[in-house]
Amino acid sequence: MLRERQILGALRDGISDPTKIVERIYPRLATPLVPVARESVVAHLLKLEKDGVTRRDGEAWHIIDP
Repeated sequence: MLRERQILGALRDGISDPTKIVERIYPRLATPLVPVARESVVAHLLKLEKDGVTRRDGEAWHIIDP
């Protein structure tokens, strides 16, 4: 739940690229771990998409307006 809140916070602040979201929520992450963290962020985004909270537009992600 914490990670979802962090991802949604990034989306609210206009960060729509999963790699940029990783940079925000994992600021000191070792470079070799970035791809794994990105996959984790994408998995959360996909779950949020399934829940009707986010949507994709190409590589960009957005919160769905209520």
